[in-house]
Amino acid sequence: GHVDGRRTQVYTVEVDGGKPKQLTHGDFDNHSPVWTPDGKIVFISDRTPHHDQHVNYQVYLLDPESGEENKLTDTKGAFYRPAVSPNGEWVAVQHVKRSLTCNDSVSEDSHLWAIELKTGYEKPLSEYLDRPVYSHTWTPDSKPLYVANNQGMFNLYLGDFDGSYILLTRESSMIPWGCAPSMAKTT
Repeated sequence: GHVDGRRTQVYTVEVDGGKPKQLTHGDFDNHSPVWTPDGKIVFISDRTPHHDQHVNYQVYLLDPESGEENKLTDTKGAFYRPAVSPNGEWVAVQHVKRSLTCNDSVSEDSHLWAIELKTGYEKPLSEYLDRPVYSHTWTPDSKPLYVANNQGMFNLYLGDFDGSYILLTRESSMIPWGCAPSMAKTT
C-alpha cells in the first residue's frame, strides 16, 4: 500500500473556490477522473480484495449530484487513461488483458478499447494492430485516434469501431516518444 496509508479520491470544487467536495470513498484508490458532456464523471478504480498486490483497474461512472456509482467494466487486467468521446457515448481506455503486479508493467501489452457509457459494452479497438498503444484521444466526430509503438518508433493511427485503422504517419514522419495525440477544430 501507500506508505502513508492514504488513498486517492475524486473531488470537485467550485470554479470560484470553496471547500472541496469528496465524491468517492473507501480503502482503495479512485483516480483519473474525466467529465462526460452530460456532467457525469468517469474514473478508474481497483476494488478487489488484494488491490495492493495485483492491479485490476476497472472503469466506473459517477453521478456527482446523487453520488451514485456504476461499475462499467468487469474484465481481467487493467483499464487506464480514460477519454470520453465528444458525442458522450463512449469512453476510450487503454487495456492490459493479463494480470499485473505493478503499475510499471502496463505499457508492455496495452491495447485501445471503447466502453459504451450507457451499457458498459466493451469493444476492443486495436486488437488487429500487433503493437502496444501508447496514448489516445478522439476526433471531433468521435473516431479513435491513437499512437502506437512499433519497435521504438511511434506512429499515429485513425481507428474505427470495426477494429480497422489507417496509419497516418510513416517511419520517416514518426512522432517523438512521449507525444500524445490532440485534436483542434479548424474552420
